[in-house]
Amino acid sequence: VFRGNALLITTLDEAEQLGTPHPIGAEQSNVSIMFGDTLILKFYRRLRAGLQPEVEVAQFLTETAGFANTPAFLGSVEHRSDEGEGTMLAAAFAFVRNQGDAWEVLTSALGRDVDEIDGYGTNAEDVTDEAPPFAYPLEIGDLLGRRTAELHLAFATQTDDPAFKTETITARDLKAWTKEATDDVKAMLKSLAAARDSLDEAAGALADRVLGSRDALLERIKAASALTPSGAKSRIHGDYHLGQVLMVQNDVMIIDSEGEPRRSLDQRRAKTSPLRDVAGMLRSIDYAAASVLDPRGGIAIASQEVAAQRASLWRDLTTRQFMEAYEATIAASPTHPDDPAFSQALLDLFVMQKAAY
Repeated sequence: VFRGNALLITTLDEAEQLGTPHPIGAEQSNVSIMFGDTLILKFYRRLRAGLQPEVEVAQFLTETAGFANTPAFLGSVEHRSDEGEGTMLAAAFAFVRNQGDAWEVLTSALGRDVDEIDGYGTNAEDVTDEAPPFAYPLEIGDLLGRRTAELHLAFATQTDDPAFKTETITARDLKAWTKEATDDVKAMLKSLAAARDSLDEAAGALADRVLGSRDALLERIKAASALTPSGAKSRIHGDYHLGQVLMVQNDVMIIDSEGEPRRSLDQRRAKTSPLRDVAGMLRSIDYAAASVLDPRGGIAIASQEVAAQRASLWRDLTTRQFMEAYEATIAASPTHPDDPAFSQALLDLFVMQKAAY
């Protein structure tokens, strides 16, 4: 039995009309089955009593906000105990034909670009002064920034639903976010210190730099709490990175709004600043740039210095385009802070927390 904006499947005979079902992969937290090119039925492997954030968010974005750049929510399967407690078993979404997720597409394209750039010069200076510009899909920063802001505008849609109604950010929120980020960074530093002796020379040197920056990191996190808060908190994607974005022709579709899998359901459903999502994407862009510097199965690459310069150039360009497009599109949203200093301090806090996570 499906519950949603349509009754999709009531008998196995009707299910056959949707097309031959076949699995499309098993992830850590779910298994997805595609029916022809009509819909995807996602079975959750981690079953927890209570509301499933992805189903809540998808239904809101589809039926209330009308956000077009996420697969339409079609229905869900829920088990209810004799006591009436519900556990979400599966959810159905419209199938969206795509070229793969942005992480796969962009890292592959960036790897090819780094390989090819060797033909334009082996000096690191040439990479920025004379090298050709990045071609699509690497020129994605502007589009990704606009779609991210539009997602956050959708989350700010006026509603009487208490689960999605925006709320003003308060000093109490800042205190809680600062403590949470501080705890995460401290836990990361403790783990890193425990593993320090097992690292090779290069990794050990990096670890020492991070461990030596402990006080500066914690002070940077506290910076937001000293400012006057502005803007509002809302529901967000919660686990936003390049792997959660599908490349669809000349556009993108945002998927999998389940939140960070290691967080509790309450944490994943909590309202917060949309800048958390921005932080997640900024970290993902940085990871993508770093990934092309790893050994890639014997494929010849440019010198390490040239490769690092080219990857860094793409990261900086994409980050700048992403943030400029995001800021321009989100400016009128009630959730976006109107104080640039507070916005930057809050973003810094979330970026460091995401890096620690």
